[in-house]
Amino acid sequence: MLEGFGLTELADRWASALSGGERRRLAVALAFAGRPRLALLDEPTTGLDVEARRFVWQAVREYVGAGGAVLLTTHYLEEADALATRVVVINHGRAIFSGSIGDIKARIGWKRLAVRAPVELPIAGITTADCDGDRCVLRTKNVDALVAALLERGVHFDDIEIGPVSLEEAFLALTERVS
Repeated sequence: MLEGFGLTELADRWASALSGGERRRLAVALAFAGRPRLALLDEPTTGLDVEARRFVWQAVREYVGAGGAVLLTTHYLEEADALATRVVVINHGRAIFSGSIGDIKARIGWKRLAVRAPVELPIAGITTADCDGDRCVLRTKNVDALVAALLERGVHFDDIEIGPVSLEEAFLALTERVS
């Protein structure tokens, strides 16, 4: 258990002598002690550095892979995206969505196009856009049409990424529709 959470070198210390992040990892490790069928984790990686977060994420994956179940509550949507197989979105105390990560992203129906180029907005077909200097993240329902529109405008780009929206982007779109 100590090894799985990167705590082996701390085995001889009292819990009160651990840092906040070390205590957090210990608390999550204790949730898995005794191999319960269900572990309840509330914001398990709050306050952890990147390496410690990886230890926790890997331990959760291994636990689930061995047949355990985890109920994870989190506002850290990258964590939910990395770990969850099923998501329930709660907005103003009501469950407004329940399904897989893929289901929530598909429900929104957007794709994400990130491009490094000077983009003058508005452009037809863009659902939302976030630009910072010459780097723009555009969300659209039709990536092909958007790329064609950029080319028709004479936009020259040297760096383009196309993919699904993040869970955070889908969550925000879903909760804004319902609010």
